[in-house]
Amino acid sequence: MKQLRKTLSLLCVLAMALAFLSVPAPAEETAFAGGSGTEEDPWQIETVEQLAYLASTVNDGSKSGYMGAYFALTADLDMTGVDWTPIGNMADMENYTTLFLGSFDGQGHTVSNLTYENDQFIVGAGLFGISVGEIKNVNIENAVVHCTEANSMAIGSLVGYSMGSVTGCSVTSADVLGNNCTGGLIGGDVGPVTNCSATNTVTIIGDNDFSEGLVQCDVAECGGLLIGGGFGGMIANCTAQGTVRAEGNEPVGMGGIGGCLEMMDSITNCTADVTIVSARG
Repeated sequence: MKQLRKTLSLLCVLAMALAFLSVPAPAEETAFAGGSGTEEDPWQIETVEQLAYLASTVNDGSKSGYMGAYFALTADLDMTGVDWTPIGNMADMENYTTLFLGSFDGQGHTVSNLTYENDQFIVGAGLFGISVGEIKNVNIENAVVHCTEANSMAIGSLVGYSMGSVTGCSVTSADVLGNNCTGGLIGGDVGPVTNCSATNTVTIIGDNDFSEGLVQCDVAECGGLLIGGGFGGMIANCTAQGTVRAEGNEPVGMGGIGGCLEMMDSITNCTADVTIVSARG
């Protein structure tokens, strides 16, 4: 748990620092279906190619994370066969240009059949990797997100690590697998999560070794149907249904709404129907 807390606490400090920054939306982008990136006229995304463009220009730092920019999904997207790269990463933790810093409104549309599999170290995996912005009204369906490297963390279907807000989002029929901080909708979270739902399966892999006592080994921990690990913020009006399964030895922190919820401001009006299966311990 120490390694997880250290990494995520650094990200929490980052989130607070970014809250005091404000820059105007970037210039008009012709790569989207329309719009100008303002709240009144958001950039419109109607194809997988346009969503991939958003991912590539966040991840290469060329748009400074689109801070102050607004996006709207205007159609359902089928991600079958797409070699996906999550939106937002930790490549530039000095200037924060590779985090998603904008607002993304799914407008009730569904992103289906997303597949992301990775056996290399990563913090933040899903449709979004790391978001310090706003994500709302997005539905995820039939996602497979598997990250097998032992030190990876913050694995989810919608967003790996959220330091912003997530509102009105859902996940159904997802299969999310990871060692640490693994959630059906959100892997790790420090911001508000409201009016969200999850119906899925979360699998925790890896082995803990408590032969010398209850010492957290940072291998297999924190699995939840909605959120893998919450480290601040609030959760309200959310539901979760499904199975959390641990395949390794002595797993720690499995639950419905969240596997591990620490330092939360509040958790209100939530319900969970969860089956927890632990193979060894």
